[in-house]
Amino acid sequence: MRKSHPPKLKKFIDKKLSLKLNGGKHVQEILWEFNPFMNLVIDECVEMATSGQQNNTRMVIIRRNTIIMLETLALEWSINNCCVHQKKSTVSTCPLCIARFTTI
Repeated sequence: MRKSHPPKLKKFIDKKLSLKLNGGKHVQEILWEFNPFMNLVIDECVEMATSGQQNNTRMVIIRRNTIIMLETLALEWSINNCCVHQKKSTVSTCPLCIARFTTI
């Protein structure tokens, strides 16, 4: 019998996500909690209507069977991903590092 594994969403807790749902709905929110079945509890939900209107709600539970696509809107960055720091580039200054350390 095949063992199921829970979704690896722990690193996205308190991060802003974008979800595409059944029925052509698109929402952006902050992931608050999830369960092993990938049902999501989200906070500060904003539904993006096709007309350009935005509907704000507080806390919403989204069932797993309604989720088509999930993506993070928070930038995950590490200095170990830098081309200069991995010595894969001959550039003396990495543009990623400049952008990372000059933007606040």
